[in-house]
Amino acid sequence: MPLLAWMCWSVALGLLAAALGARELRSSPRGVTQLRGFVALATHEAAVAVPVAFWVLARHTDWALSYVADGARVPSAALLVAALACGALGLAGFALGAWWIRAHQPRRPSALAIGLAAAGLVGCVVLHHRVGLVGSTVQYRGGFGLAPLAGSRVLGTVVVAGLGYLAAYVHLAWTLRTRL
Repeated sequence: MPLLAWMCWSVALGLLAAALGARELRSSPRGVTQLRGFVALATHEAAVAVPVAFWVLARHTDWALSYVADGARVPSAALLVAALACGALGLAGFALGAWWIRAHQPRRPSALAIGLAAAGLVGCVVLHHRVGLVGSTVQYRGGFGLAPLAGSRVLGTVVVAGLGYLAAYVHLAWTLRTRL
């Protein structure tokens, strides 16, 4: 679930970026990809979101894939594609939000963003037995040797990556709201 939750949150943050950049979206006739807000989000996705997603996927593959696939058998290129998909989903969320804002439906991006963020969080809570335990896929399927998330190295990785991502997104949100 962590990868699917991350994907939900990526779309949600793209939608929120569109809502924060609504002033530019309403005032500019240019295409969405030519707007400074889109370029700022694309830079954020390329410099922060994709590397963070890839780092977590590469370091803790089994956990990030919720023990659906054996991490030892997943090629690193597939992990890179998954991380790039997270970034692309953020940009798609921005494009969808921009379309709604330009169609004079400014509440939809925020509402969908809240719904997607909640869906990712609820998914993690419902699948707590996959998210809250750390080990390999073999350990998970065999029911042995799993450690709680709270006492594992995964928690440190997720906290550091999450705080870095959050700080970068707050800066992006501030830029979209005040400077564009």
